[in-house]
Amino acid sequence: MSTQPATSTRQPQAGSSTSSRTKQDNTPQPQHAEPRFVPQGAQFVTLSTEDLGNLFARAVRESAGRNTTSSKDLKLGDIKPFSSKPEDLEDFLNTIELVVSIKGNIYNNDQKKIAYTLTLMQDGDARLWRKQYLAEVLIDGDITDTWEEFKTKL
Repeated sequence: MSTQPATSTRQPQAGSSTSSRTKQDNTPQPQHAEPRFVPQGAQFVTLSTEDLGNLFARAVRESAGRNTTSSKDLKLGDIKPFSSKPEDLEDFLNTIELVVSIKGNIYNNDQKKIAYTLTLMQDGDARLWRKQYLAEVLIDGDITDTWEEFKTKL
């Protein structure tokens, strides 16, 4: 009794390749999730990726506008106008620095900081200094000094 190696007697099916290479199917197969309870009358919509992104962006924009406190809403104590006395200058500037740092979204550039400070220079020598300062640096309606330059001149 002799044993011979087994040979395949399987015939190729119609439309199939007789090649030894097999093509792998990389198509994702649907995952079968457990059935979920769907309330009666529920409706479903299909959104494109773009529509979903737009919807998300809109929700973020709308929620950002709610329940936020702006520095405009902050009520600080009244700031006394500058007295024109040299010994009061440091306290006056410290108070201004505090306000412009807390209300940074309002006083967000040098011109606004300077303009705010000038509004508090209403009496005596401070008022005279303000008039002279504006005549000197105001060009086409714009204050040309930086905040640091202004404080040095003051």
